[in-house]
Amino acid sequence: MDKKEALRRCLLFSNLKPQDTAYLTSISITKKYKKDELIFRQGAEAFGLFVIMSGKAKIFKISSAGKEYIMKVVSAGDSMAEAAVFSDSGYPAYAGAITDCQAIFIPKREFVSALKMRPDMSVRMLAVLSDRLRELNALIEDLSLKDVAARVVKYIVDVAVRRYGAVKDGLEVDLEIPKNQLALKLGTAGETLSRTLKRLKDQKMISLKRKTIIIRDAGRLQKIISGA
Repeated sequence: MDKKEALRRCLLFSNLKPQDTAYLTSISITKKYKKDELIFRQGAEAFGLFVIMSGKAKIFKISSAGKEYIMKVVSAGDSMAEAAVFSDSGYPAYAGAITDCQAIFIPKREFVSALKMRPDMSVRMLAVLSDRLRELNALIEDLSLKDVAARVVKYIVDVAVRRYGAVKDGLEVDLEIPKNQLALKLGTAGETLSRTLKRLKDQKMISLKRKTIIIRDAGRLQKIISGA
């Protein structure tokens, strides 16, 4: 995927006029990151935002006790650090490569100038920031109100909906990230995640095939999420 295609796939830059996409392509640079390499550090000055071209990355926080918590996993077409370019407080979290990945880096000054000249892009920026706020609210709700089983099932269902548009029996769901990373994202331990998946398998709600989960009883999974 080249820079223009990655920008077109990004919600923030989709449906831009060809000349606007060309402008963003001209002011941006491509950066490569190795697996586990840090992309930016929390608190560091935000020199710009990123759009993933290939591979996967994570946005995460580290607690005072040194525990990592994954806030979001991003892949091709996703953007990172959009809000940070409007703040002087630096990047609000860490970002690191889960796999080898490439990212488009758009410098802060040029990006802000583009927003001033292109009102439609500013409106899209507001939409993206609103989506981020909804995601954060959902994340807080999941961690505070749902038990581990409900969080695991919700992750499976959410991935199925993103990929297939619905959840039903027989769908194959790729875990997307390694189990140890998924456990961090779900706010639990790796052993607890493994036990939860095994329990769901034993109850014939899912089947496990390496990094793939096969949905066997979508109705019962939905009931776990709703607490029924």
